[in-house]
Formats: sequence, structure tokens, C-alpha cells
Amino acid sequence: MDIDKGVRSVEFEIDDGVYRNVLKHAVRMYFYQRAGFKKTTETAGPDWADAASHMGPGQTKYTSWAARTLIVLLRAYSENPSAFGDDTGIAESGNGVPDILVRS
Repeated sequence: MDIDKGVRSVEFEIDDGVYRNVLKHAVRMYFYQRAGFKKTTETAGPDWADAASHMGPGQTKYTSWAARTLIVLLRAYSENPSAFGDDTGIAESGNGVPDILVRS
């Protein structure tokens, strides 16, 4: 705080889990984009619920850029598995397995 000028910084939190909510929402973002999987109102919310997509012939392949994302996420998990919880609210949450390791 600068008493002379009467200004202060924005309040912020100092905590070991300060980025936990950001990570939860990032994992949910991947859930929202999951193809071939129905997203219910219960797990995706009313604005993101939809039917399974890309179910037609020849639509089960992942694009080449998806591999890099997968590698980065799995490396992050291998370096700090305790950062990834089983509580992001996706369909597989609450099964004892970190949600980042979900199989589709």
C-alpha cells in the first residue's frame, strides 16, 4: 500500500492451492470438447449439455495437434499428481481416479 498516494494493489491470495480452481476449469474445458460422449446437464450444465458428436464413419480419429496436448497434460500429471483431483464435476468425478486420467 502506498499511503502517500492513497493507493494499494488489488487484493490477492497466497496459498498452496491458489490455482486449484483454474486447473479444475481447465480440465472441465477438455470435458466440454470431448467428442463421442454425451454431456448431460448434470455434469456439463445447461449451457454446455449436448449429444455425442462425431459418431459417424471415419470420425473417430484425433487430429495430430491433440497428441501434443495429451503429452503436456500427462507430463504435468506425472510431475505433480497431487495437483489433479477427482472433483471437477465431470461424468467420471468421484471414482477415486484423478479426472485428468479419464478414459473416453
